Formats: sequence, structure tokens, C-alpha cells
Amino acid sequence: MISLEGKTATAFVAIVACLGLLACCGGDDSSGSASKSTVEPEGAKRSATPVSADATRAIKIEGTGPKPKLHYPSEPPKHVVVRVLREGSGPRLRAGDELAARYVGGNAKTKFVQDFWSEENPYRFQLGDNNLGEAWVVGLGGMRLGGRRELVVPSRLAYGDGMWVYVIEPLELENRNAGSGR
Repeated sequence: MISLEGKTATAFVAIVACLGLLACCGGDDSSGSASKSTVEPEGAKRSATPVSADATRAIKIEGTGPKPKLHYPSEPPKHVVVRVLREGSGPRLRAGDELAARYVGGNAKTKFVQDFWSEENPYRFQLGDNNLGEAWVVGLGGMRLGGRRELVVPSRLAYGDGMWVYVIEPLELENRNAGSGR
């Protein structure tokens, strides 16, 4: 029998809970069926409205590393180019997921840069239903929460004035409804 006391016991329980969560939600759910578990953050207040057993709530992963430098290719691509910089360990992302991510994006032609590289104030959006469009659905689809990807987006899928380069790190799956995965 193992005896654990105080903070060691609390840490052990937290690790076991996280491993159980990853086992439930970390797999590729290509069958289209949603996980039957519901996750609430520690200390969260329950709402008066019951949460569906088919919904996933608030899975958060810590970001890693400093803000990356953007690297612009010499020639713009014809299609979205996706480069995996780091694999994540959380559940796979899919269209309809409500996410929080930190990212930096830039346009070499206009020198415009979007900087949301913050864990305290990340960019929040619904994958597939945001202003950043189809390129993010292509680039983030199937990615695991906590991973990091670089997207090189041609002008026709960006804002129409030159290619864009993004480095994106999704940190939080805020809500996954059973109906997501369009």
C-alpha cells in the first residue's frame, strides 16, 4: 500500500485526474461520436442549467516557449502550407470548437503584424466560424490542443493583400458541443 500525505497526495490525485482526462478526450474521434464525459475546471461554479453529457467544457493547457519569429517564404504558396512545430497532447480540434489561442501573424508585403501571443488575453474564436476564415480550419483541423503550427496563407485566403504567415498555439478548448464537427 502507498501512503501519500499533504501536497504530495494532492499532486498525485491531480496527475491521475489529468491522465484520465487525456485518456477520455485525447484520442482521435474520427467516428463522429462525442465523448460522454463532462469536465469542469476546479473551483468552477455550476450553473443552474445542467450541462449536456455530450459537451466538453474548459480544457486548458499551459503555453510553452517565447513568442516565435515569423519566417516569410520567398514565393507565396498556391494553397495553405501547414508546418507542425510541436505536437500537442490534448484533444484534437475540429470545426465548431470554441477555442482560446495565442498567435502571431504577419504580412511581409504590408509589414502588418497581429500579436496575440498572450496566455492572459488569448484570441477567442469558434473554429470555422471566425473572421480568420478557411485557412485556419485547414491549418488547425485535427491539431491537438497545446500544439503549435505555422500556417502560410496565400493572399486569396487571407485579406487579399499578400500572403500571411501565422504561428498558432491553441491553449484552451472552451466548449465542444455534441453538434460540432460539421
